[in-house]
Amino acid sequence: MMGIPYSENTPSLSSYPERSNYMTAALETLTEEEKKGLTARLLSRSLSKLSLISVQTLTQQLYDRINDSIASLVHIQYFERRRHVDPSEKAIDAPVKVFCGRNIQTRKIGRSSLRKSVWPVPWLKAIFLPEFLNNSRITEKDFSILNCIGKGTFSKVYRVCLKLDRNFLFAMKKQSKSIILAINAIQQVKEEASIHKSLSDNVFIAKCYASWQSRTHLFTLLQYAMGYGNLFTLWRDYGPFAVDTLRIYGAEIAFALDYIHKNNVIYRDLKMENIVLDLDGHIQIVDFGFSKKLADGERTRTVCGTLQYMAPEIAREKFYGREVDWWSYGVLLHILNTNSYPFPNCDVISHIELRYDSYNTPCCEPMLSDLFSKLLSVNMERRIYTFAQVKCHPFFETVNWDDVALKKLVPFAYMEKLRRCPSCNSLYDKSASDFSSTDVEENWAAFEERYEFNNDDYFRDQM
Repeated sequence: MMGIPYSENTPSLSSYPERSNYMTAALETLTEEEKKGLTARLLSRSLSKLSLISVQTLTQQLYDRINDSIASLVHIQYFERRRHVDPSEKAIDAPVKVFCGRNIQTRKIGRSSLRKSVWPVPWLKAIFLPEFLNNSRITEKDFSILNCIGKGTFSKVYRVCLKLDRNFLFAMKKQSKSIILAINAIQQVKEEASIHKSLSDNVFIAKCYASWQSRTHLFTLLQYAMGYGNLFTLWRDYGPFAVDTLRIYGAEIAFALDYIHKNNVIYRDLKMENIVLDLDGHIQIVDFGFSKKLADGERTRTVCGTLQYMAPEIAREKFYGREVDWWSYGVLLHILNTNSYPFPNCDVISHIELRYDSYNTPCCEPMLSDLFSKLLSVNMERRIYTFAQVKCHPFFETVNWDDVALKKLVPFAYMEKLRRCPSCNSLYDKSASDFSSTDVEENWAAFEERYEFNNDDYFRDQM
């Protein structure tokens, strides 16, 4: 069982005293027979509870007990070695290798650290470090759950408030470790958390405040945008957008994309559903499940994203870089202004079905028409695909980019109802004593999981 051979010469459990002297011996002094005896004792105590606990719980208990036992022996071994050190000799931190499930952690143990425990982190927690803290000052117990606002394959997202102050709202993502392990999504989940944290300083990106873990789940605390849902909701209710409104949103989205790229990240899933709005209508980009660290000049060729926003390079399985985000940016602006996709790909179900040969510039003002034609040019030599090029385009010549960074532009200025009725922007009544009973149209799409697993992970939007 568990890969441990059984021998008829293995001593019976009764032959080992409750407090075995073997536990006070250095690792080198333990014979194979003694080690088998210790292992047999450990397994016997765990298996005796098999009828009371599930197999999953049993497995975790075995991991924990084995980790604790080995760590104890390592600690004892260290003291044995220190006996041979000259007491007058200056203490030097010595590296000690600690086995943790499937990992070997190297730790420094010296006189200054002997007062602290050297227990290793259990494997089920170590594999999610350092992105998800093991001993976090903030935990899920500090919040009250109001309602569920999103679901995915292995997670749920809740709207929560601080128990000490219900006026502070957050989005809290709770992910199941067991399912993450089952579908081999560890790296994707860790990369999403790492990337989102690194980008949280930008005013147009939803903040990732903290991430931590419990024994069975991962938790991420996110900024909750308390405005008019997402950009899709606003477009659905008030689209198509006027040119002035489009210019403001185009400037804010471009500013956010440039920040993402300057931090050596490619986003790969820019669309209306991933842009939520605050109370004043300013954007906040969410969901970094498809994002990838990609330095300037580096290329990748993973097929992922949302089909109708997918750049030709991705669909044709070629190497690509940051330019694919600017293609999606062009598609997004086109939809907001015309209520239609720029290419007839509404019914496709696979990236190999995408076609890019029937684009006609819509009837709109010349500067906007020129911007569309350059953002959506299949020919890379004629396409604009950097922030500098977008920023200098005549369509944005009236934009003060310092005002964009300071959120001084007013997105709702050209939407008569929202301009005259600020309370219409909020999805809930802030004076309500119980948020959970409020009639809220939740932004489900913004909190769905999107991760890069293989070459067929993309999403198909329907309008």
